[in-house]
Amino acid sequence: MHEQKVVFPITQYVLDHLNEAILITNQRGVIVAGSKTADGIFGISSAVGKPIKQLLELTSLEESKQLTWLKHDRHKMVEVTVLTADSRNQYYYVRLGLVSDQMQTVRQQLDNFATAQFSGTLLYDKTSGNIMDCDTNGATMFHYSKQQLIFKPLSELFTSKLPDNFWRKQENRKQIVHEHPAVTKEGDRFFVDILHFDLSAETGVCLLKDVTEQVINKKRIEYLAYYDELTDLPNRHYFVHVLSETIEKLNHKKDILAVYIVDLDYFKEVNDILGYAVGDELIRHSARRLKKILHVDTFVARMTGDKFMIMQFGLNSKKEVMEFAERQIQTFEEPVIINGYDIYTTVTIGVSLFPNHGTTAEDLIKHANSAMYESKNNHRNSYKLFEAAISEKFQSTITLESELRQAMKQEQLELHYQPQVDFNTNEIIGMEALLRWKHPEKGYIAPGEFIGIAEKTGLIIEIGEWVMYEACRQNKLWQDQGYQPITISVNLSAIQFHQKDFLQKVIQIIQKTRLSPTYLELEITETMAMTNEQTVLHTLRELRKLGIPVSIDDFGTGYSSLKLLSLFPITKLKIDKMFMEQSHEENQMIVKSIIHLCHLLKLKVVAEGVETEEQFAFLKAEQCDQLQGYYFSKALPANEAQQLLVKH
Repeated sequence: MHEQKVVFPITQYVLDHLNEAILITNQRGVIVAGSKTADGIFGISSAVGKPIKQLLELTSLEESKQLTWLKHDRHKMVEVTVLTADSRNQYYYVRLGLVSDQMQTVRQQLDNFATAQFSGTLLYDKTSGNIMDCDTNGATMFHYSKQQLIFKPLSELFTSKLPDNFWRKQENRKQIVHEHPAVTKEGDRFFVDILHFDLSAETGVCLLKDVTEQVINKKRIEYLAYYDELTDLPNRHYFVHVLSETIEKLNHKKDILAVYIVDLDYFKEVNDILGYAVGDELIRHSARRLKKILHVDTFVARMTGDKFMIMQFGLNSKKEVMEFAERQIQTFEEPVIINGYDIYTTVTIGVSLFPNHGTTAEDLIKHANSAMYESKNNHRNSYKLFEAAISEKFQSTITLESELRQAMKQEQLELHYQPQVDFNTNEIIGMEALLRWKHPEKGYIAPGEFIGIAEKTGLIIEIGEWVMYEACRQNKLWQDQGYQPITISVNLSAIQFHQKDFLQKVIQIIQKTRLSPTYLELEITETMAMTNEQTVLHTLRELRKLGIPVSIDDFGTGYSSLKLLSLFPITKLKIDKMFMEQSHEENQMIVKSIIHLCHLLKLKVVAEGVETEEQFAFLKAEQCDQLQGYYFSKALPANEAQQLLVKH
């Protein structure tokens, strides 16, 4: 028999001029020819006549695309494409490519993309989804070595399915960057940005960047936008959003929706006495108590500071609203133990109803807040349902605050002076400077109407400094005009007195007006004296060092103690006018006791509110030192008060 001549489907000449590594095998897998490129890479000249499986780990010779290793060099990975070479399936083309060569091609092609921010690269087989190659950064990102990562399915690197548009073909420079959760070899979760594109019809490329820190920061920002960090409750912004959505759903229903503003009573005192750390812990405990009421028909949030907000819907009557408010008050009856302290705190609650008290979230919150303040001003540890009159009062307060600010700028404030008279000589020995507001339209506004507003808004500090300066300036002016020197007394507010730089401001006013400190008397109340005793004692001693006398105003109305009178460097007590308004025997006994006690302690006594001959006679008989009141003179403007003074 003659041997049949083999006719190759491609000539050797053509093979030798190909830049690709091509092998030709027969149907049994024996290598019958190869290109020079294949020879250079794989040493094919010595392999002709050998089965291809001695060179490569192939699963079959059917048309396919496979990733495999060189048997004589396990560090080299090969992409193998098998194609039928003739119609009778006698021969096969086997196209070979080192995966490392493809990585080099990737690096060249990356110039077409804005990829400077990406630090890792993965190549994968688009048919199988297996990783074909990677760079060191890509492997390190997932805590694998390069060898461990190759052949691993791409999907195993991510904790959830990649989005559908990840696989869509995109035009250059129009690639979509996907943020996706990934998982390390140890199972730890992190986040990557992925830029995906096709390197060829068979190969895809993923460029990776670890963005875990950015994702955590973004989630943190998103959390802070909707939640309160201290209590882990929703914040005001989130509450308004949920309330607005709920209102829209209820617009066509008859269900009642209630908004509650819950305010902790005496929280400021806890902060001032026990410190802000204890205050924060009290807020956390309060939040935990309120979380217990969470239900499908309630939503709880922290408003700000010591205020919380509750939305409740699906109600049928006002009775249910009131019962719910009462349960909240009862929730706070038990003390909270913090750092060994049993802290008792109560709550004051304001309530508004949809749609009776408003049809928007802001209106309902505003009206509930107004009701809460109205309740707090009258009686704490209680609740109040919003009424139209509250809104009118609140609006009046806001208007008055605005007008008070204008009054300060437009010099509408003025001082009137009420004489203080010596019982023995009937001579004026001092005056009390009393603040008056002369409104251009409303006339004189009583201090009781605006002092409280000034204290709540902090305006009292600026007003108090002006009063002290103006009193000192006027007193020095009278002295310069030749009038007998007298003492001008000025009332201090608690806020003003407890300022850190209070002493410095007093010194500056004395220096600026050039008034001798002896002729300025400062008045504090009993309540102020009993708060932060050590701080008050230090301030009073410093004032006395400056030569400024200090008196206690409204004595007998607070919580005074003998310790206060014996310890504090005060020079005078002023008996409150309430003891002068009634002629009850009990009041007379109190006044007698105060006068006798003060004289034992070598303190002067001033009786305020003296208006009748009987009051005058009683006080003189009891040897009271000074009087102040309508019996002698009402408070007068400076030009009128001046006429009562005596020239040298």
